[in-house]
Amino acid sequence: MVIPLIGLQSTNSFHRNRFNPAHFYFGALWLDRVALLFLMDYGRMPP
Repeated sequence: MVIPLIGLQSTNSFHRNRFNPAHFYFGALWLDRVALLFLMDYGRMPP
């Protein structure tokens, strides 16, 4: 539950500091984590 909070915080500050590479990097990590969880849930779903 810590990773989504960090991701949301970094994406909110990303709109303020648009050209800060650190915020963009953490936002990308958060999106990759959400995509990975979605793919794992989709793989567990019955066809």
